[in-house]
Amino acid sequence: PISLELLARVAHTIPKIPVYYYHIPFMNGINVSVAETLMKARTLAPNVIGCKFTSTDFADLQRCTKNGFNCLVGADDMLSYALAAGVDGAIGITYNFVGKLHAAIIDAYMKGHHTEAHEMQKQSTELMYHIKASGNLNGACFYLFEKQRGISLGASRFPVYKLDDDLKLPLEKYVSDQKMNNSPFF
Repeated sequence: PISLELLARVAHTIPKIPVYYYHIPFMNGINVSVAETLMKARTLAPNVIGCKFTSTDFADLQRCTKNGFNCLVGADDMLSYALAAGVDGAIGITYNFVGKLHAAIIDAYMKGHHTEAHEMQKQSTELMYHIKASGNLNGACFYLFEKQRGISLGASRFPVYKLDDDLKLPLEKYVSDQKMNNSPFF
């Protein structure tokens, strides 16, 4: 597949730098077996060491981790489940403004408090539900970052665009409700 060819070509141009495959099929339409792609790529370029996995195919993710690849989950609303599948870490967009929540999920999971981790995961999943409901994932996250951190990110560049004012209200209500319920993460 073209993803394998591209991954091998990139890795060959930078042979001393570790290379990750970024798997995000819902945004780019490329839905391949990551485990197979990584295993084949590793035979062509040994500096292919893992992936950022942003998919719901946890069987594929688990095959990646069981084959020794370094895997980072890229879906904030699936962190605790990905930890159970053996990921090594996470990279997520909401970690910029509710990082304490996700750090607490990882901490609880690593201490063996899986039920607690899954309960906190529900908060992340609910947050992502509200963000996705805006229809503008990046715009909603940028807006929440600015609100939570008090820092302006400035103008957005194409293809990212600011969140429309009418779409800010549901997010503001959600965050306000979390604060009123004494959530330590908002």
